[in-house]
Amino acid sequence: MKFSLLGGLLFAGLMSILLAGCGQTEVLDSGYDIDDYGIVNDSTAIVKINYWDHIQKGSNILTSSDDWYAGTGKGLLLVSTKEEKIYKEINIEKSASKQILDSLLLLWNYVNDEIYFSKPAYLNIQKENEKISLDLDSIADSTDVLKLWNEKKINDIVFSIKYSNADLGRIYFLLELAGRIIKKFVPTGESSWISECADIQLTPQKVRCIKLNSGFVEIEDEKQNVLDSIYVGDYYKTVRFLGNYLEIDEKIYEMDENGKINHTPIYSITKYVNYIKFQNSVGDTTSYNGGTEE
Repeated sequence: MKFSLLGGLLFAGLMSILLAGCGQTEVLDSGYDIDDYGIVNDSTAIVKINYWDHIQKGSNILTSSDDWYAGTGKGLLLVSTKEEKIYKEINIEKSASKQILDSLLLLWNYVNDEIYFSKPAYLNIQKENEKISLDLDSIADSTDVLKLWNEKKINDIVFSIKYSNADLGRIYFLLELAGRIIKKFVPTGESSWISECADIQLTPQKVRCIKLNSGFVEIEDEKQNVLDSIYVGDYYKTVRFLGNYLEIDEKIYEMDENGKINHTPIYSITKYVNYIKFQNSVGDTTSYNGGTEE
């Protein structure tokens, strides 16, 4: 009886050691995936990233080992496009972003889809820790902003976000920086033609609209005058403003203050899941690798 009791205790102790020691988890590796990017100037870019950990759970006599990847947060990198150098890394809590001006980003969280967003904020990535929360006004604004712009009575920014479903087109927003308010914008009156823009930049200083016309990407001003155009053909995926730059299918074009396009792209961008490469017009490349996630 004593032998049986002792044996049982030893067996139970051994099992406890085996189960506890071999079933623990450990982080094998950490890294990030590339989500999106923006252009600040001809030598600086913004890279939006998703952090991850590669986690392994050890085996024991009852279970086999297992490993998986788990998301651990989101961030922004301010990087050089001429040498492999990260100037700044910022952790963010928001799941989506939109570059509005050269260093100004709108951040928000998804709610059901990417257009009805919650907890919006804006961030100037070149200023340390400047994350400004915004109030979301649920009442759509139909102010004739172009009329006010022509009268030099506007201090707001109008921009657009594209639905993930291309058939639904775009939705427009009005950002009041002074009052820290953002609201949906419905183009009316003199502003009604804004709804025809593939992307829009309206600031107190300028109005720029992207129009797609018979294979051409056209840049128009507040009077719908064509300032410049570039031929892209009928097959393209992405046309958008990135701050003061124009992106057409991962090629970045510089625009001057008069809306003229430098038809030689300053960069061609190659983006994979965890890797991004910037290649300039003479073939020099700079790349950033977030690690291997298989």
